[in-house]
Amino acid sequence: MNKRIAILLFCFLGYDATAQDSSDIAHLQENVKQYNAVIDSLYKLHIHNGLSLVKDNKLPMHDGIETVMHIPLMAGDAYHFVFVGDPDSRKIKLTLFKEGQGDYIQDKIMVKQDGVFWSQFSFACPETGDYELSLFQRSAQPNPLSYLMLFKHPKKVAPAINKH
Repeated sequence: MNKRIAILLFCFLGYDATAQDSSDIAHLQENVKQYNAVIDSLYKLHIHNGLSLVKDNKLPMHDGIETVMHIPLMAGDAYHFVFVGDPDSRKIKLTLFKEGQGDYIQDKIMVKQDGVFWSQFSFACPETGDYELSLFQRSAQPNPLSYLMLFKHPKKVAPAINKH
């Protein structure tokens, strides 16, 4: 009698674990679908609005670890940054800065509160140089989805800073 209970319990727990795995897979597939739809939508919107794509990357991020990218920008050019994070993230933080100049832009998103898992901002570059974009995600996933697109406006919009 005890063996039957043990076998039934094992079968029940095994079935439940399988059901959990398939619901997790379905959830992850839905996240990837949402993530790709946002990337496609934002890409089409900005191309339609006359911006040109300068750079796009799927970023190898890790939960809770800051990723820093070095991006050369030209004075007088206007750029548009788009970062799409993981739909399961709780927090996304982006900071654009330049060594010796400090932070230019900082954006924090509380995904569940704000209802979005992407950020975008424009930046009129005041000085040619190497800028750093710091990206951070706090997520339920160990390797959260992350994609960066950098667009450039077709016309110069900001005067360059002259250093004398």
